[in-house]
Amino acid sequence: MSEFKDILPLIVDPDAGSKALLRKLLAAFGVTRTMSAAVTDDALMMLRREKFSLVFLDELAGPLKPLHFLKMLRRDQHSADPSVPVVLVSSHIDAAKVTAARDAGMNDVISKPVNLPAIERQLQSVLAPSRAFVVAKNFVGPDRRRMREDRRQFGERPPRFDRRAKKPGTPGAPDPKKPL
Repeated sequence: MSEFKDILPLIVDPDAGSKALLRKLLAAFGVTRTMSAAVTDDALMMLRREKFSLVFLDELAGPLKPLHFLKMLRRDQHSADPSVPVVLVSSHIDAAKVTAARDAGMNDVISKPVNLPAIERQLQSVLAPSRAFVVAKNFVGPDRRRMREDRRQFGERPPRFDRRAKKPGTPGAPDPKKPL
């Protein structure tokens, strides 16, 4: 657990109880120091002054909506680290929200109530070799392409075979004995 003692997370959440719970869960993994902000404006200012290891962003932290906050952070030239991993914390998660968050450059999405396995996964991802960080005209964030074992993190389904493909032996189907 001491491997996480040097991590500095930022918790952006207007609810004091949620912040306290997240701090307690982080402390269970040896995280000794956390910082927090109640609103996104304060968080942006903190992210300009200090380099954080990870940001937990509550969906209800305003005045900026989470995806707008993320866009500002990723493109802020004064930010200490625009590539900091950002995790959206939400009480209601659906496929559309996950896709929008991923496409906006969010690193991950976790649901409330947060639990030890979800926090451990986030801390492990901070220590793991990171994905490439992409800066393009229409996208700034971690590479959206994920390794096969990481796909479930964003709810993506593994690729399936095409059931409409022609079966061997039917006209037009590829011959399995011929090399491709």
